[in-house]
Amino acid sequence: IFDTWAAGWVKTLGRDAASGEVPATRSEFELLHAKLASALCTHWRDATEPAFELSIAHRYKLVDLFMRWLAIKGKPDSLKKAALEFGHIPLDRKSLHVVSETLGGIGLEGPFSMGHIHTKAAYDFYQQLAGVIVAQAGGTSLLFDAFCWYHQDCQALYKKKGES
Repeated sequence: IFDTWAAGWVKTLGRDAASGEVPATRSEFELLHAKLASALCTHWRDATEPAFELSIAHRYKLVDLFMRWLAIKGKPDSLKKAALEFGHIPLDRKSLHVVSETLGGIGLEGPFSMGHIHTKAAYDFYQQLAGVIVAQAGGTSLLFDAFCWYHQDCQALYKKKGES
């Protein structure tokens, strides 16, 4: 279901980007992000019998992973650049842990999971927290995501509390 949805949007966004229509500001990207999340929910509901409604956690995780894919493989380059610059961090166990520990244990108490994000407000809160870190450290939310996954200090932090 996701692959069918994503393939359609890869074509649409690629065609739009080729004609110069890419998000140029954070607010333009947020409108696109909301449109993608809504379209994914509709597509998923229409493709399942009985109709299945994606949770907040699932819809935003899938859209954020899609944007991360666009930042790596999207075409044209203007679309890749916009996805990298404005894409949200795909929240997961590692990123939620690193965000919480970096900011002094704020937010969820471990063990961490995107499944604990039950509201749009909670999702936005963690995106804002990640944004605080990115603003201080530099880079983008998607680069911070790679840092959470691969940097040895993050791996040590993540394992410190007995998580694997």
